[in-house]
Amino acid sequence: MSPNDAAIPSPGALRAAPEIRLVAWRDATDALRSGFADFRTAPAFGLFLDGFHALGGLGLVACLAWLVTVTLPVLGHATWHLYHRLVAPEV
Repeated sequence: MSPNDAAIPSPGALRAAPEIRLVAWRDATDALRSGFADFRTAPAFGLFLDGFHALGGLGLVACLAWLVTVTLPVLGHATWHLYHRLVAPEV
């Protein structure tokens, strides 16, 4: 038995429930203040990450626009022709 085995709880061990506290306005302002301090420490990292997410969002919007304006009308037109061939075949 190694010294690290004592730190590993058994699979059936019960854990104490975490304490749930109320969130106050002060918590939000502290989080914003610390986030702004992090941004002032490393602005290039934040700007890169924000730019990456902004470009990813624009890519998703472009894919959705393409789906709505190109794919759905083409599928609708093809489905209309298929329906008319199956329901009322030309004589």
